[in-house]
Amino acid sequence: GALVRPPRVAASRRVRPMVADSQRDVLVGLLAAKPADAVEPRAADIVKDTEGDAGREKLRRGFAQRVVDGGTAPPLYVFIDRTVWALAGTFRCAGGIELFHGLCMLEGKTDGTDFISLGADESLGEGEIVLVTQELCLAFLCRMWARVRAYEAVKPMLADAGGCPFNSGGAALRLGSDEEIADHYLELMLGRGLKDACPKAEQYLQGVARDLQLNKLPYLSQVLQGRAGITTDDSVLSILKKLDSGSTVVPRDMQEDLALAVTAKALELVQVLGLDL
Repeated sequence: GALVRPPRVAASRRVRPMVADSQRDVLVGLLAAKPADAVEPRAADIVKDTEGDAGREKLRRGFAQRVVDGGTAPPLYVFIDRTVWALAGTFRCAGGIELFHGLCMLEGKTDGTDFISLGADESLGEGEIVLVTQELCLAFLCRMWARVRAYEAVKPMLADAGGCPFNSGGAALRLGSDEEIADHYLELMLGRGLKDACPKAEQYLQGVARDLQLNKLPYLSQVLQGRAGITTDDSVLSILKKLDSGSTVVPRDMQEDLALAVTAKALELVQVLGLDL
Protein backbone atom coordinates (compact mmCIF):
# COMPACT_ATOMS: atom_id res chain seq x y z
CA GLY A 1 0.00 0.00 0.00
CA ALA A 2 2.73 2.52 -0.81
CA LEU A 3 1.80 5.99 -1.99
CA VAL A 4 4.03 6.68 -4.96
CA ARG A 5 5.12 10.19 -5.84
CA PRO A 6 4.93 11.06 -9.57
CA PRO A 7 8.22 11.42 -11.46
CA ARG A 8 10.13 14.64 -10.92
CA VAL A 9 10.32 17.26 -13.67
CA ALA A 10 13.62 19.00 -14.31
CA ALA A 11 13.45 22.67 -13.34
CA SER A 12 15.00 25.55 -15.22
CA ARG A 13 14.41 27.88 -12.28
CA ARG A 14 13.74 26.43 -8.86
CA VAL A 15 12.02 27.43 -5.67
CA ARG A 16 14.07 27.47 -2.47
CA PRO A 17 16.05 24.22 -1.99
CA MET A 18 14.22 21.61 0.02
CA VAL A 19 15.87 19.81 2.90
CA ALA A 20 16.62 16.26 1.79
CA ASP A 21 15.16 14.72 4.96
CA SER A 22 11.77 16.29 4.25
CA GLN A 23 11.44 14.12 1.13
CA ARG A 24 12.43 10.83 2.75
CA ASP A 25 10.03 7.93 2.78
CA VAL A 26 8.48 6.63 5.96
CA LEU A 27 8.33 2.90 6.55
CA VAL A 28 5.46 2.18 8.90
CA GLY A 29 5.16 -0.83 11.13
CA LEU A 30 1.60 -1.35 12.37
CA LEU A 31 1.45 -2.66 15.94
CA ALA A 32 -1.51 -4.66 17.20
CA ALA A 33 -2.18 -5.55 20.82
CA LYS A 34 -1.74 -9.25 21.56
CA PRO A 35 -5.19 -10.88 21.84
CA ALA A 36 -6.00 -12.14 25.32
CA ASP A 37 -6.42 -15.72 24.07
CA ALA A 38 -3.20 -15.74 22.03
CA VAL A 39 -0.18 -17.77 23.09
CA GLU A 40 1.98 -15.77 25.47
CA PRO A 41 5.35 -14.95 23.87
CA ARG A 42 8.50 -15.78 25.75
CA ALA A 43 9.76 -12.92 27.90
CA ALA A 44 13.07 -13.03 26.02
CA ASP A 45 11.23 -12.35 22.75
CA ILE A 46 9.60 -9.13 23.98
CA VAL A 47 11.58 -5.91 23.54
CA LYS A 48 10.99 -3.93 26.71
CA ASP A 49 13.83 -1.42 26.62
CA THR A 50 12.63 0.78 23.74
CA GLU A 51 14.83 3.68 24.86
CA GLY A 52 18.12 1.81 24.67
CA ASP A 53 20.20 1.29 21.52
CA ALA A 54 20.13 -2.51 21.86
CA GLY A 55 16.34 -2.65 22.05
CA ARG A 56 15.83 -0.36 19.07
CA GLU A 57 18.43 -2.23 17.05
CA LYS A 58 16.56 -5.50 17.68
CA LEU A 59 13.31 -3.87 16.57
CA ARG A 60 14.96 -2.42 13.47
CA ARG A 61 16.40 -5.81 12.46
CA GLY A 62 13.07 -7.51 13.12
CA PHE A 63 11.20 -4.92 11.03
CA ALA A 64 13.64 -5.29 8.12
CA GLN A 65 13.34 -9.07 8.25
CA ARG A 66 9.54 -8.82 8.14
CA VAL A 67 9.71 -6.60 5.05
CA VAL A 68 12.13 -8.94 3.28
CA ASP A 69 10.76 -12.32 4.38
CA GLY A 70 7.09 -11.48 4.91
CA GLY A 71 5.06 -13.94 6.94
CA THR A 72 7.98 -16.36 7.36
CA ALA A 73 9.85 -13.89 9.58
CA PRO A 74 9.78 -14.53 13.35
CA PRO A 75 7.13 -12.57 15.30
CA LEU A 76 8.26 -9.22 16.70
CA TYR A 77 6.97 -8.10 20.08
CA VAL A 78 7.42 -4.82 21.93
CA PHE A 79 6.23 -3.63 25.34
CA ILE A 80 4.71 -0.13 25.34
CA ASP A 81 2.53 1.48 27.99
CA ARG A 82 2.01 -1.73 30.00
CA THR A 83 0.88 -3.59 26.87
CA VAL A 84 2.55 -6.21 24.68
CA TRP A 85 2.25 -5.28 21.00
CA ALA A 86 3.06 -7.41 17.97
CA LEU A 87 4.15 -6.21 14.53
CA ALA A 88 1.07 -6.91 12.38
CA GLY A 89 2.14 -5.42 9.05
CA THR A 90 4.36 -2.95 7.23
CA PHE A 91 4.00 -0.42 4.42
CA ARG A 92 5.96 2.44 2.85
CA CYS A 93 4.74 5.98 2.09
CA ALA A 94 6.86 7.91 -0.41
CA GLY A 95 8.07 11.25 0.91
CA GLY A 96 5.99 10.84 4.05
CA ILE A 97 8.42 11.41 6.90
CA GLU A 98 7.86 15.18 7.12
CA LEU A 99 4.09 14.64 7.25
CA PHE A 100 4.47 11.99 9.94
CA HIS A 101 6.58 14.20 12.18
CA GLY A 102 4.26 17.14 11.51
CA LEU A 103 1.25 15.08 12.56
CA CYS A 104 3.02 13.96 15.73
CA MET A 105 3.88 17.59 16.52
CA LEU A 106 0.27 18.65 15.95
CA GLU A 107 -1.15 15.87 18.12
CA GLY A 108 1.53 16.01 20.80
CA LYS A 109 2.74 12.46 20.14
CA THR A 110 6.13 11.52 21.56
CA ASP A 111 8.75 9.00 20.54
CA GLY A 112 8.88 6.04 22.91
CA THR A 113 5.36 6.56 24.22
CA ASP A 114 3.04 6.96 21.24
CA PHE A 115 5.35 5.63 18.53
CA ILE A 116 8.88 4.29 18.18
CA SER A 117 11.29 5.81 15.69
CA LEU A 118 13.94 3.35 14.54
CA GLY A 119 15.87 5.38 11.98
CA ALA A 120 16.93 3.87 8.66
CA ASP A 121 18.02 0.36 7.71
CA GLU A 122 20.45 -0.03 4.81
CA SER A 123 18.69 -3.14 3.52
CA LEU A 124 15.48 -1.15 2.96
CA GLY A 125 16.95 1.85 1.17
CA GLU A 126 16.11 5.45 1.99
CA GLY A 127 13.45 6.01 4.62
CA GLU A 128 12.83 6.18 8.33
CA ILE A 129 11.19 3.29 10.18
CA VAL A 130 8.46 4.05 12.72
CA LEU A 131 6.33 1.66 14.74
CA VAL A 132 2.81 2.92 15.41
CA THR A 133 -0.43 1.67 16.93
CA GLN A 134 -3.67 1.58 14.94
CA GLU A 135 -4.98 4.98 16.09
CA LEU A 136 -1.89 6.89 14.99
CA CYS A 137 -1.59 4.79 11.83
CA LEU A 138 -5.12 5.70 10.73
CA ALA A 139 -4.51 9.38 11.52
CA PHE A 140 -1.34 9.30 9.42
CA LEU A 141 -3.06 7.63 6.46
CA CYS A 142 -5.75 10.32 6.57
CA ARG A 143 -2.97 12.93 6.59
CA MET A 144 -1.27 11.34 3.57
CA TRP A 145 -4.60 11.10 1.75
CA ALA A 146 -5.30 14.79 2.36
CA ARG A 147 -1.87 15.79 1.03
CA VAL A 148 -2.24 13.65 -2.10
CA ARG A 149 -5.68 15.13 -2.78
CA ALA A 150 -4.27 18.64 -2.35
CA TYR A 151 -1.59 17.97 -4.96
CA GLU A 152 -4.08 16.33 -7.33
CA ALA A 153 -6.25 19.45 -7.24
CA VAL A 154 -3.36 21.74 -8.25
CA LYS A 155 -1.37 19.69 -10.76
CA PRO A 156 -3.94 19.72 -13.61
CA MET A 157 -3.93 23.53 -13.38
CA LEU A 158 -0.17 23.85 -13.96
CA ALA A 159 1.24 24.82 -17.31
CA ASP A 160 3.10 22.39 -19.57
CA ALA A 161 5.79 20.32 -17.83
CA GLY A 162 4.74 21.57 -14.43
CA GLY A 163 5.19 25.25 -15.13
CA CYS A 164 3.73 27.88 -12.81
CA PRO A 165 0.84 29.68 -14.58
CA PHE A 166 1.58 32.88 -12.65
CA ASN A 167 5.08 33.09 -14.12
CA SER A 168 5.46 36.06 -16.46
CA GLY A 169 9.23 36.24 -16.49
CA GLY A 170 11.52 35.43 -19.37
CA ALA A 171 12.83 32.10 -18.06
CA ALA A 172 10.41 29.22 -17.59
CA LEU A 173 9.58 28.50 -13.98
CA ARG A 174 9.23 24.76 -13.48
CA LEU A 175 8.05 23.13 -10.28
CA GLY A 176 9.78 19.77 -9.99
CA SER A 177 8.66 17.93 -6.87
CA ASP A 178 5.44 17.97 -4.90
CA GLU A 179 7.26 19.66 -2.05
CA GLU A 180 8.44 22.44 -4.36
CA ILE A 181 4.87 23.05 -5.54
CA ALA A 182 3.57 23.37 -1.97
CA ASP A 183 6.44 25.58 -0.86
CA HIS A 184 6.24 27.81 -3.95
CA TYR A 185 2.58 28.72 -3.53
CA LEU A 186 2.73 29.20 0.24
CA GLU A 187 5.61 31.62 -0.19
CA LEU A 188 3.86 33.50 -3.01
CA MET A 189 0.70 33.85 -0.95
CA LEU A 190 2.67 35.38 1.88
CA GLY A 191 4.32 37.87 -0.47
CA ARG A 192 7.68 36.12 -0.62
CA GLY A 193 9.43 33.61 -2.83
CA LEU A 194 9.65 34.21 -6.57
CA LYS A 195 7.13 37.04 -6.55
CA ASP A 196 9.10 39.08 -9.11
CA ALA A 197 8.63 36.28 -11.63
CA CYS A 198 4.96 35.89 -10.63
CA PRO A 199 3.85 39.50 -10.03
CA LYS A 200 0.09 38.84 -9.94
CA ALA A 201 0.20 35.69 -7.83
CA GLU A 202 -0.07 37.42 -4.46
CA GLN A 203 -3.10 39.45 -5.59
CA TYR A 204 -5.05 36.44 -6.86
CA LEU A 205 -4.02 34.03 -4.11
CA GLN A 206 -4.73 36.43 -1.27
CA GLY A 207 -8.04 37.42 -2.83
CA VAL A 208 -9.23 33.81 -2.87
CA ALA A 209 -7.72 33.08 0.56
CA ARG A 210 -9.50 36.09 2.05
CA ASP A 211 -12.89 34.71 0.95
CA LEU A 212 -12.21 31.03 1.68
CA GLN A 213 -13.21 30.00 5.20
CA LEU A 214 -11.63 27.04 6.94
CA ASN A 215 -15.03 25.33 7.29
CA LYS A 216 -15.01 24.82 3.50
CA LEU A 217 -12.02 22.48 3.87
CA PRO A 218 -13.35 19.49 5.87
CA TYR A 219 -10.12 17.67 6.77
CA LEU A 220 -8.10 20.77 7.63
CA SER A 221 -11.06 22.24 9.52
CA GLN A 222 -11.29 19.14 11.69
CA VAL A 223 -7.60 18.95 12.55
CA LEU A 224 -6.89 22.68 12.93
CA GLN A 225 -9.99 23.86 14.81
CA GLY A 226 -9.06 25.11 18.28
CA ARG A 227 -5.31 25.08 17.68
CA ALA A 228 -3.37 28.34 17.87
CA GLY A 229 -6.68 30.14 18.39
CA ILE A 230 -8.03 28.99 15.00
CA THR A 231 -11.81 28.79 14.44
CA THR A 232 -13.64 27.25 11.50
CA ASP A 233 -15.02 30.68 10.55
CA ASP A 234 -11.54 32.13 10.06
CA SER A 235 -10.40 32.85 6.52
CA VAL A 236 -7.45 30.90 5.19
CA LEU A 237 -5.57 34.16 4.70
CA SER A 238 -5.99 35.22 8.34
CA ILE A 239 -4.90 31.75 9.49
CA LEU A 240 -1.77 31.72 7.36
CA LYS A 241 -0.76 35.20 8.43
CA LYS A 242 -1.26 34.26 12.06
CA LEU A 243 0.78 31.07 11.69
CA ASP A 244 3.50 32.84 9.71
CA SER A 245 4.46 34.75 12.83
CA GLY A 246 6.09 31.57 14.08
CA SER A 247 3.64 28.85 15.12
CA THR A 248 5.02 25.97 17.16
CA VAL A 249 1.62 24.26 17.11
CA VAL A 250 0.70 23.87 13.43
CA PRO A 251 3.42 22.28 11.25
CA ARG A 252 4.47 23.93 8.00
CA ASP A 253 3.15 21.06 5.86
CA MET A 254 -0.41 21.83 6.99
CA GLN A 255 0.12 25.50 6.20
CA GLU A 256 1.20 24.35 2.75
CA ASP A 257 -2.01 22.34 2.40
CA LEU A 258 -4.01 25.49 3.08
CA ALA A 259 -2.02 27.26 0.36
CA LEU A 260 -2.58 24.38 -2.07
CA ALA A 261 -6.35 24.52 -1.50
CA VAL A 262 -6.33 28.24 -2.27
CA THR A 263 -4.08 27.78 -5.30
CA ALA A 264 -6.38 25.18 -6.86
CA LYS A 265 -9.37 27.53 -6.52
CA ALA A 266 -7.43 30.56 -7.76
CA LEU A 267 -6.09 28.80 -10.85
CA GLU A 268 -9.52 27.37 -11.61
CA LEU A 269 -10.96 30.88 -11.40
CA VAL A 270 -8.26 32.19 -13.74
CA GLN A 271 -8.99 29.47 -16.30
CA VAL A 272 -12.79 29.76 -16.16
CA LEU A 273 -12.85 33.54 -16.38
CA GLY A 274 -9.86 33.84 -18.70
CA LEU A 275 -8.16 36.33 -16.40
CA ASP A 276 -4.91 37.96 -17.44
CA LEU A 277 -1.82 36.76 -15.59
